[in-house]
Amino acid sequence: MATGYRPVGYSSLSYLLQWSDFKTHAHHLIKNKEDSKTNSKCEHSDNSQDLKTEKDKLRKINCENLNLGCKIRLTEEKMLQHSSICPYKITACPLHYISHVKCPWMGCLSKVIKHLKAFHNEHVEYVSIFLCKSMMNTYKLVIFNGEVFLYYKMVKYGVLYALVRRIGLTSQTYRCVFSLKHHDRCKRESITISTPVLVLDKQLDEIFDSGTCLIIEKQVLHYYMELSEINFWTTIEVHEKD
Repeated sequence: MATGYRPVGYSSLSYLLQWSDFKTHAHHLIKNKEDSKTNSKCEHSDNSQDLKTEKDKLRKINCENLNLGCKIRLTEEKMLQHSSICPYKITACPLHYISHVKCPWMGCLSKVIKHLKAFHNEHVEYVSIFLCKSMMNTYKLVIFNGEVFLYYKMVKYGVLYALVRRIGLTSQTYRCVFSLKHHDRCKRESITISTPVLVLDKQLDEIFDSGTCLIIEKQVLHYYMELSEINFWTTIEVHEKD
């Protein structure tokens, strides 16, 4: 009777146990090799995905204002910064946001200053510190440090509202300091409030209604009044980021 191969000195049971251990060990070796291949494929896939993501980050795209003349090509991250101050970006006149003025002009961001000088020059100023004594509603267009600012002050039912907004010609950040001083210098009393200058993107009526502006109540304002005038100063200054 053929008995097959069997190592000398091994019993049938011992042989079967050894053969079973061998098959188990071989199975683990094959399984480990397959797992190693799978892990290698996963690592390769992850590395490929990382390289693709990194490549996408470095890929340059055209400005959304290409058809208007902008030839700038930047990565997506840098393009987000450029788009807000692109000189070819279409924007409205700052006075469009004042309900009783509503200038209809629209044009490239780079043409705003030229438009203001041509059509609203009587309201243009070139100083960043100014005094406004009148209780009448007042607006100014301030050109300072390559940026255009809209200043607006109004008094409604005895309450003073004021704000400064920038057009967004540059990425520079600014802050505005409002100071209401007492006419009697001996008293040396004043109210000073500092606030960041935001980009003009809403109608002023909407901004005033939302309360995102300077508001001085009637009782406080009356204390600083003299002969229907106020000693109200506004300062626009560069605000360096931390």
